[in-house]
Amino acid sequence: SLSDLFTKRLTGLLNMSLTRGPNTYPPSLFTAALADMTSGPTPVDHLVISGDLTNLSDPAEFAHARRLLDSALPHPATPSFVSVVPGNHDVYTPASLAANTFGSHFADLAASSPSLAASS
Repeated sequence: SLSDLFTKRLTGLLNMSLTRGPNTYPPSLFTAALADMTSGPTPVDHLVISGDLTNLSDPAEFAHARRLLDSALPHPATPSFVSVVPGNHDVYTPASLAANTFGSHFADLAASSPSLAASS
């Protein structure tokens, strides 16, 4: 929403636009890293994603991050294989925290953080 833009999001958006550019974190880098960790001669037993799946905590970013995660893994993302912990950018604004946007997309993989995993 417009009111959310005039919180930390405006600063974050300006920083991202002016200093990093749109291709700083290309999705192909994320999917290649996941492929490297989950296949090959020594795949990981458990994957931990330690936050900052989003830049501005926007709902569309969360949906995109979940689609990327699900499509890049060799099998469905389940709590027995993947744990996700939110980073500061995943709870960037009071509105995103109150709406539990992180939890609405990653609750099943954040079971060890019940307050953030609970659906609103």
